[in-house]
Amino acid sequence: MKKEKGVALFCALLLCLLAACGDGEYNGPKKGASQGNTPAETSSTVSTPASLPEENDDLGLWEQAKIMDINGETVTVLTEDTSLLAFAVPQDLSFDQDALGTELKPGMTVHIGYDGIVQETYPGQITVACMEVNSYDDGLVSLYYELLAALIDDEYGNWEELQYLGFDFSGVESLTPEESQAIGWLFASSRGKEPLFGTIEDFADQGYIRKDGDSLIGWNDSAPGIAITVATGDSTEASLKLEVRAWYGNLGAGWYEATAEKKNGQWTLGQLVQTAVS
Repeated sequence: MKKEKGVALFCALLLCLLAACGDGEYNGPKKGASQGNTPAETSSTVSTPASLPEENDDLGLWEQAKIMDINGETVTVLTEDTSLLAFAVPQDLSFDQDALGTELKPGMTVHIGYDGIVQETYPGQITVACMEVNSYDDGLVSLYYELLAALIDDEYGNWEELQYLGFDFSGVESLTPEESQAIGWLFASSRGKEPLFGTIEDFADQGYIRKDGDSLIGWNDSAPGIAITVATGDSTEASLKLEVRAWYGNLGAGWYEATAEKKNGQWTLGQLVQTAVS
């Protein structure tokens, strides 16, 4: 009788251990630790895609993400839980469809497999073992980089003197708020500027812009910058109107428009035209 009770107790303990091991919860370091004025993060559950090879199932973590920037061999992605992660292009790279080609582009949706270890930088640095490209946004992310470059590099011209680039993408319907902030952060950082996010009034409340009563009179002399507001206007499946306002502080403000068209499955930006100035 004692022997039977011992066996039963052992079986019960074994079942408890198996249940604890099968929980599957990842308790590693938090991904994409934010530093300074960076896009906000939320949490979500990431599942392993069924289409990926079985021999890669021993990797610690899978993420579905969108490529936001490619700089040489370094890829920066925005994950489903809005973490911004950067990594070197892995040797194990595949494209799910022939129509996607063989070249990585901003706006592509990918699945990445890595060990779950994230360096505490911004963006978070990871080592990716394999990556599969699943879809493409037809150049939409690249379109907004091109729009900002046309405004800052071509229209303004003296951006080297600036300390801040402020962005308000709240009127953009074709991007998520997290994608918009990632674009702003990456664009400003590529030019060595500090990104800000909010409205012109927000920047004034935060002390970046000087006020005289209710009037905004210019950026602080110690913190020169430009506030850029982007909104989408009338649009169809093949045409997208972009409305831009750039507030230069002491230099006044300029209003611009550009129309993007989708040709041969790729978004192309038209000429940025100034429509008004103050």
